[in-house]
Amino acid sequence: MSTVTGICPSAGEAENAMRALEAHGFEHRQLNLLARGETSFPVHAKQAGAALGGYLGLSAATLIPGLGPVLGMGKLASGLIGVALGTAAGAAVGRHTHGIPNEDLYFYEEALRDGRAVVLVDARDATQETQARNLIERAGGRPVGATRREWWQAVRQGEREHLHSLGRRLEPIEEGYRSGFEAALHPTTRGREYDQVADYVETCYPGPCRSEEFRAGYERGQDYFRRRNAAREAE
Repeated sequence: MSTVTGICPSAGEAENAMRALEAHGFEHRQLNLLARGETSFPVHAKQAGAALGGYLGLSAATLIPGLGPVLGMGKLASGLIGVALGTAAGAAVGRHTHGIPNEDLYFYEEALRDGRAVVLVDARDATQETQARNLIERAGGRPVGATRREWWQAVRQGEREHLHSLGRRLEPIEEGYRSGFEAALHPTTRGREYDQVADYVETCYPGPCRSEEFRAGYERGQDYFRRRNAAREAE
């Protein structure tokens, strides 16, 4: 099986996605959802067969440092809450967490902070993968890959200017630089020097991690994460 994910603008769109998946034959145990702990789902959900939280096994909100209360519906989502999301800097987690690449976890966290919701589907085969992806997108969800691309475009200009101030250009080194930047956002690497996590990073980026541009991007990613945290604490 593989996991299909979608980031929805709100819990309402996530609920619509879950219902569409159920209507097309996906079993309850295949469906997972992450949402803010203060999220409430409409009572009218019962009209479709059962309340969303009821048929997925809604757990109490878990208070995650730096992220706040988060609800996990379904086994996969609950597992992510338990061992990955909001993980303290430097905590050791595997290359994948319950089948989810760790480079995606930061973007799930950011989505939850913004009041969005994450739908995760355990697809049995390629046909279900395609079907799940289409149904989630029809309900307003977007692939995490698209979210990551948009995030980088927003960050990119600042990095171009930073490198320009050092007499360098981003374009020739962008691929490796971006990989290093994103590597600094993994739960295992946050707040840690490259040499402290080199073995882990090499399992994630076996080629790029050996380059100078990767190391430069990694350092900037660490700085970015620190600045983001400081800004949140100041709010």
